[in-house]
Amino acid sequence: MLKINFISNTEDKNKVDKIFAAVNYEKGLMELDLLNENIAKQDAIIANKKGVKTKEDIAAAKIKKSKYEQDTIEVQKKIENLKPQYNKTIELILAAENKYTSDGKEYTAKNNLTAVRNILRLVACGDNTKFFKNAVLPDINNKSYELLYKAFETLHGCNENDFDENGKRIYKDDKLFATIKKDVQMIVKNMFSIPVSNELTKKANVKFNSTDLGTLHECYVKGINVSVNKNYKTGEVTYKTVTLNTSIIKKEDKDGNVTFESKGFNELLAKLAFKYICK
Repeated sequence: MLKINFISNTEDKNKVDKIFAAVNYEKGLMELDLLNENIAKQDAIIANKKGVKTKEDIAAAKIKKSKYEQDTIEVQKKIENLKPQYNKTIELILAAENKYTSDGKEYTAKNNLTAVRNILRLVACGDNTKFFKNAVLPDINNKSYELLYKAFETLHGCNENDFDENGKRIYKDDKLFATIKKDVQMIVKNMFSIPVSNELTKKANVKFNSTDLGTLHECYVKGINVSVNKNYKTGEVTYKTVTLNTSIIKKEDKDGNVTFESKGFNELLAKLAFKYICK
């Protein structure tokens, strides 16, 4: 298990055990996520809706599904055994408060459940890097991702006037980099933080450096999608366009409601934040 830097006293075995019981609980939840994904894949093979799977493929999928289902039972048992200590650990961390005065007003700072859980889940990623895609719990306002999407799209679009004749990108609004930096720093602060020290942990806060932010920009575009026009009468297929495959995806349903899928972007944030909770 990963060594971490936010335990209040690493020499106190009791405190270390309490934290890692909570880590293992969250790890179990992410194991269930992966198992459910694998079971769904096998179900798709068994259903064979396109009729392209062989009898051998289907038989193998049934065996795999049975194994994943048995693994699910074992993980659920493990989670159930860890749950009492997990609840106590979370309760201790969330019970801490810090009262302070600002501009003549009194405020109370508290630790946020989702942020605490995100940090515990990051620790578990040290055991299995596949967990990164499920490490971040959805708790950020969709509006935040809408603003980030628009800013990233402006900087990382793929139109003819976005590049010079040598393919060098032309940035039309350098100020957007500062805007993205500010928004991303606020998101990661809310996403991975324990602002109030407590019986079990010290303060924990993630703040990206320039390399992290640069990496985020480099990885925002994950690839390209090619679309075509097909004439169903003649069977002729012609090239239509290339669009970018990005970490934040804009989606619009049939009623015109727009949402922003951020799971890929959150995975990037989790991978970049990982080093900040290690020793």
